[in-house]
Amino acid sequence: MCGAYFLNVTKIGNFDFKFFGQTLTNLYININGNVTFNESDETFSSEDLGTYSKKMIAPFWSDIDLGGAFLNGGIYYKFESSDPTYPSNPNAKPTRLKIVWYNVGYYNEQNNKRATFQLILTNGLDGYLPNGNNVCIYYEKLEFTTGSASCSGITKCDNYPCGGSNGFGGFPATVGVTYGDRKNFYQVGRFDHIGTDFSGPSYPVQTVNGNQCYRFDGVDWLVNNCSFNFDFSKTLTVTPSPCANNLYDIDVSLFTAGLPTTGTMTGYYDNQVIETITLPLTAPLRKKYTGFSADGLQHTVKFTFSNSATIVSNTVTAPNICSINISVTTTGNCVGGATSFAETVTPSAVTFLWNFGDPASGSSNTSTASHPTHTYSVAGNYTATLTATAISGGATKTVNIPIEITTCQPPFDCAECVPSFSPIPNEKYLVGGWMKEDFTNKYPDTYIHGGIQITFLDANHNPIGSGAQLFLPSGPIIDGWQRIEDEVTVPSNAASVDIALVNIGNAVSVYFDDIRFHPFKSNMKSYVYNPSTQKLTAELDENNYATFYEYDDEGILIRIKKETERGVMTIKETRNNQSKLNK
Repeated sequence: MCGAYFLNVTKIGNFDFKFFGQTLTNLYININGNVTFNESDETFSSEDLGTYSKKMIAPFWSDIDLGGAFLNGGIYYKFESSDPTYPSNPNAKPTRLKIVWYNVGYYNEQNNKRATFQLILTNGLDGYLPNGNNVCIYYEKLEFTTGSASCSGITKCDNYPCGGSNGFGGFPATVGVTYGDRKNFYQVGRFDHIGTDFSGPSYPVQTVNGNQCYRFDGVDWLVNNCSFNFDFSKTLTVTPSPCANNLYDIDVSLFTAGLPTTGTMTGYYDNQVIETITLPLTAPLRKKYTGFSADGLQHTVKFTFSNSATIVSNTVTAPNICSINISVTTTGNCVGGATSFAETVTPSAVTFLWNFGDPASGSSNTSTASHPTHTYSVAGNYTATLTATAISGGATKTVNIPIEITTCQPPFDCAECVPSFSPIPNEKYLVGGWMKEDFTNKYPDTYIHGGIQITFLDANHNPIGSGAQLFLPSGPIIDGWQRIEDEVTVPSNAASVDIALVNIGNAVSVYFDDIRFHPFKSNMKSYVYNPSTQKLTAELDENNYATFYEYDDEGILIRIKKETERGVMTIKETRNNQSKLNK
């Protein structure tokens, strides 16, 4: 259908829209699913954007009709602003324009199939679209591609009649943008039938029954992808690649609209010449330049022209992270319980993607969190994976985490137990325990192959200060055991603490017992009971020394022993002898 609305964007609120790096003003909203600049367009049979001669953004260029009985469709537009005082404040300016083709039909006044789609244009600075993009196309429904008068004039592989049939066939609908110079354009694709098949913007030539023909794409592919975002505001864009071996590459995209066409063009990375090109450019420059230092600093990429004072430039920030180290531990590996995953990643500035190897759990099988948890419902062996990607540099690494999930005994029900223990920042705590090394000969004067390691972590799970603190045993060795006791202060920014029992070098076997971590200004006693008789068998005092209780076969206390620095001493022993009479 013919017709267009005309908007002078500059006059309506000084809206600044850049297209292929050039500022454009007069905007036409055309009925047939597109907007053009400087002149309207009433063409209802769409064309390939690589050969079209007008500046156009085509969210869905097809033969749209606003007539027909009970169509209830139309074209609507609205200006909005990132300034919350707009439009009541006369000094506030709009920063984006929304245009909606709502519930429209197709030629000739057909309304059995409808289409609804939206085009958003911004100044590229208001933050409404992601990553600085200034063009967005959104699709809600597309139930046709062609009007009854759109005869293709090209040999198509599908047996549609020339003018289309019931909204399909004929000339395909076209999606994309063009500067109208047959060089600067971006074509998403051309669509002429129902389906999700998609071959790209070039619609390749095929041979059917010995004849060459064209096969276009399925319109449902657009709806399934929902929305597309583009940045046409900059003449020059520079994108860094992930680094390797402390080097990285840059991908350069240079639109040629408005640039000089004679002489030479020289590209620079800071002051380093990267290439000299003889003009004119027959297409936008899209090229990769390699081998720059990954120093984490900002650099300038620019192009100068021998026959003009024009300079086109942009900046790029070099990555500084080229590799990632990952280790993962798991706890609570029980069926039906929360299995916790704790990752240690260097560097820390990364994003996470977890796969828990449990597809039966549906959407819960993945996570992007740090230190996530997952519940496995079936016992067995699983392989989880963690992929970490550096925010700066883009380096990526994936590790596998084998997990055995077992059926665990339910926890002991203790109504009087303290449910949790949270160390208080800036407070002093006592670290204690006993350690034994496996020696076949005479015991040494002191053990040197193990200890208790304490590591305080911040909210991002990074070690605080100098990292891990290792506490070694000292004092006399009592029946093969040597005591560990020391003090530690919780840092002010600590969010968690890791307590590890360490075997240094694995030269000998190391054993630990009676581990303690409690406030320095407190006393702690521990009690050990026989699981069968429920008799008290040991009591550990405030110094972590044990008192042992021994019983005879009838459950009568017969001996009490005490751990001291001189060894284990018997401090009480009783006998209860009763004569047995034969009757």
